[in-house]
Amino acid sequence: MEFEVKGQAFNAVHVESGVYPAKLAQYTVREITTRSGENRSVIIWTFEITASDGNTYLIDGMTSTKFSVGRRPSKAVQWVQALLGRELKVGEKVNLDLLLGKECMVKVEDRKIGDTVVSRVTDVIKKVTVQQATKKKS
Repeated sequence: MEFEVKGQAFNAVHVESGVYPAKLAQYTVREITTRSGENRSVIIWTFEITASDGNTYLIDGMTSTKFSVGRRPSKAVQWVQALLGRELKVGEKVNLDLLLGKECMVKVEDRKIGDTVVSRVTDVIKKVTVQQATKKKS
């Protein structure tokens, strides 16, 4: 499904698809219009990554504003949990401003917008430290 974003456009950057260390640089809640004409609020998450070429890029990802936990948590909740490094509890409130600068890993994939291919964050993964990775192997 394609979306028309009202207001500021997405960051139109292209890097090689893959998983990158990242940190949350900013987020914006925006109103979008779907092809069917339905208006919906979304969160545009902007992550700062360092690509294999050594350059730093800002790459966007998008989730709905739906925050639901439980057996099938919403994508926004999954991303918040990855940034926090823990699961959210039912009824817990999260100030998204406190997530700014948090480190994580992001999965970046190509997306075609019109005739242009751009990179988009499609998943956010909890950052694992060397110490945590060593404990898991033991």
